[in-house]
Amino acid sequence: MNASLRWGKWPQFGLLIATFFLACQQLPSPVPEPPETRVSMAEIVAALQVALPLSLSEDAFSAPENREALHRAVAQLSQSAGVLEAHGLGRDAGFAHMSHALSRDSAEIQWRLEQGRSEEARFLLGELVNDCVACHSRLPSTETSDLGRSLYDAVDTSTLARSERVKLEIATRQFDRALTSLEALIADPILSPSHLDLGGFLSDYLRVSIRVRADLDRPRLTLDQWQHGNALPAYLDHLATSWIDALATLRVDAPPGTELDEARSVAAQAGTIRRFPADRATLVHDLVVSGLLNRALARQTLPADDNAEAYYLLGLAELRVAHSYWLAAPEAYLEAAIRTAPGSTFAHQAYLVLEEETIAGYTGSGGTQLPTAVATWLDELRELALTER
Repeated sequence: MNASLRWGKWPQFGLLIATFFLACQQLPSPVPEPPETRVSMAEIVAALQVALPLSLSEDAFSAPENREALHRAVAQLSQSAGVLEAHGLGRDAGFAHMSHALSRDSAEIQWRLEQGRSEEARFLLGELVNDCVACHSRLPSTETSDLGRSLYDAVDTSTLARSERVKLEIATRQFDRALTSLEALIADPILSPSHLDLGGFLSDYLRVSIRVRADLDRPRLTLDQWQHGNALPAYLDHLATSWIDALATLRVDAPPGTELDEARSVAAQAGTIRRFPADRATLVHDLVVSGLLNRALARQTLPADDNAEAYYLLGLAELRVAHSYWLAAPEAYLEAAIRTAPGSTFAHQAYLVLEEETIAGYTGSGGTQLPTAVATWLDELRELALTER
């Protein structure tokens, strides 16, 4: 998805908000956060209250008078991200992957700032903007975050366009406010249906409704009214019909321990509907599948083979619904399927998809340019995936 379509003039706060997300994400686990993690959360929020407003203005970001405060805040973010990465190692592969990438990239941004390469630092921040929203909608949440509200309030949102403000609402876990804002955008006659679609606003609305709020009725009614009140392009009318039908028939309330069974069933249904690999007619199915599997994997109670299958199915779903490839979450899920149960059927299938996607990503007009480190990584995973059990 073209980030400029979705963020206009404001692509700068992705990593900062992703940091905040990782600090305050609510995992469905009975194990309380250790004291050092809570300390890290407080430090992250304090740093973001300084860095986020500065990052929204090119002049403020590079102003000499702000240099000390900005560098101190980014250094604190980098240190806290390292703490979160250490705690992420014991969680599901998605969280571990994102926390590792966050630690790596925040250190890179800190280094670029210290080298006086301000524009490059801001570019790296902007490249991660879509992933903070994708991360935020990974697991269910019934509450609005007070920490997120304090960060939201640190920004002068009156200077932001509605489309920009709603992203901040999602990123700071103001989900009810975000859904209301998205519904206002969808109902706005000035915005064309194709802009709402290609700008990612319809998918964001479905993402928050389905995966965060576990609500299928609200988006079904909204999309039904929108479809009947607008002259949609033929492709989008087809997609809207498919989404509305799925919202009316699927469910997201699978009891704990049955999520994988339900995800298998929904994925099978999607396979009968999908006309081609990237067909977005199954967006609702894919979001339901990924929501179910994220919940199952976050509990870390599945047997190894079921774990591998869950990561494989999640990787496939995320390939279709991911905001961007910057953090490569689908890649992390497919790799986890291989490492979880080497030699299993799903490890083999995951490797085939991962190899194809990786080679395609390094192939262009000059042929395939696979870096040595990537080729070595693929060789390692191939050996694991094809190992006889």
